[in-house]
Amino acid sequence: MEKRSQKRNRILSRFEHTEEQRLGWIGLSWFEEFGSRTLWKLWNAFQGDGARAWNVTMDRLLQIGVRESTALAFVQWRPTIDIHACHRRLTAEEIRFILPSDSEYPDQLKTISDPPLALFCRGAQIPTSLSIGVVGTRACTPYGLHVIRMIIPPLAELGIPIISGLALGIDGSAHRVAIDSGGPTVAVLGGGINDASIYPRQHAKLANDILQKNGTLLSEFPPGTQSLKFHFPLRNRIIAGLSNAILVIEASEKSGSLITARLALEENRDVFTVPGPITSPVSSGNNSLLKFGAIPCTDARDILEHFEFSHQRDPPTDTEPLDELESAVLHTLDHPMHADDILRALMLSSPVLNRLLTQLELKGMLAEEEPGIYALTGKALRRRNEEN
Repeated sequence: MEKRSQKRNRILSRFEHTEEQRLGWIGLSWFEEFGSRTLWKLWNAFQGDGARAWNVTMDRLLQIGVRESTALAFVQWRPTIDIHACHRRLTAEEIRFILPSDSEYPDQLKTISDPPLALFCRGAQIPTSLSIGVVGTRACTPYGLHVIRMIIPPLAELGIPIISGLALGIDGSAHRVAIDSGGPTVAVLGGGINDASIYPRQHAKLANDILQKNGTLLSEFPPGTQSLKFHFPLRNRIIAGLSNAILVIEASEKSGSLITARLALEENRDVFTVPGPITSPVSSGNNSLLKFGAIPCTDARDILEHFEFSHQRDPPTDTEPLDELESAVLHTLDHPMHADDILRALMLSSPVLNRLLTQLELKGMLAEEEPGIYALTGKALRRRNEEN
């Protein structure tokens, strides 16, 4: 794998793309029937020259191993697309188009067996430091959410990027907790990263918050692409490739999260898994991973110490004083709760509770995960554990 990566880097270092060459790759990346392997065939055949690759003949496509039906579809589609318009759209929607020869293309992604040829990116630069991929079920339990609020904040507060897939459940919660903890996060999508294409639509606000909080949206699919079922395994290989390790929070035996874990192992990444109740279907995959040698993770320090990160800087502690009512709110939230339920549990008036919730949010103790639904941050969980 190392020799393959070194050879690829030597080849890529020779390329400096003119605007015309980049336009060619933009157009080729827009053709939905060309996967990463076909694009790499074109890259190698034309030595990175996108202008020549864009104008490839039917015979040349067949010669380099493209299926006849796909080659015919491309030469018929090509006259219908305006690659200058595609470029203008990327500029208007502030989407960067990244090729393997560009400095922003992550080196660790080049080493995987099937790297994407092109990336579409919004927001902050793609991080190159130690990164942790976090995956899990869409049908997460309060236990899984509690685990996220325990493990993610110490990592995020140390500036360790959290990589995930913006899906409902574990993915979205991992992104949310990361940005609420002031850390970087990268959402890898199985479709377009333009506003109108964000999937699931319930996470459109989360995607915007990621961008506003110095995070990154990333995809190998051009804007306007729908998130189709077969795109998600492709997305998962990018999550695994960008990450130094994958952390599986909750996963059933047939979960897509286990596919990501398998891909990570194949690419020599570490896999951590959170042990779960043996009676919980959404922890069955985690417990199976443990049997096959995954690294148990019950605390952020398990990850930090594995990467010899903990000696550089310990996760921060919080000693900010809280009044009696603020402490009561913290000890009431064993799981995410609606404000109305907190109000009834503590028998407070609405104005008093609203003031407390605002104060605790400002102190970094609470996060509003959904409208009216509040949850403890990792900072609050550590404080509560210390008090107990």
